Amino acid sequence: RKVGIDPTESNIHSADVSDLRGGANNNNKDICNGVQAKEFSVPGVALSISPQALATLSMATCMSLHYLGYSLARPVTMTMFTSNRLGFGSSAVSAYPFAMTFISPVSFLLLLFYGGCLNRSGPYLALKQTTLSCAGVLGLSSLLLARLDPLLDTHPHLSTLTKYIVGVLFVFRESYVQLIT
Repeated sequence: RKVGIDPTESNIHSADVSDLRGGANNNNKDICNGVQAKEFSVPGVALSISPQALATLSMATCMSLHYLGYSLARPVTMTMFTSNRLGFGSSAVSAYPFAMTFISPVSFLLLLFYGGCLNRSGPYLALKQTTLSCAGVLGLSSLLLARLDPLLDTHPHLSTLTKYIVGVLFVFRESYVQLIT
């Protein structure tokens, strides 16, 4: 029996359709949808990896590097946010609760941005664009703060600018982590 939009013209069998959906009981694990699976060998290592295992290993490695980057950014932004020189440590009222109120709306905006990238570019380019955008925001804000920090002694009015930058960086980092977890 043939399955498809027009059963008289389709050459897809019901076993093939259930195989595409993951429900087929295929005894030969090396053949998927009639295509012989190729094994990849890792240079310098006596190991062959199937494409699915290589994809899984790559995703796990990239996600661990992503979390490593977050783990490195978290204490730095928290320290800057609470510092007397660059952040809000010298304020009479804690700015932490105020900053936390912005995290959910900013997370929503970041999710809309990611959805737009996903619709425009597809998953591969969306991941690439958003990862580079996140790295760019963190990198540019750190470069800007590094440039402004020595000027705070001679230009005290810049302390308000650094507080805004640190506050935005703190909210961005907290919002971004909600999306990756």
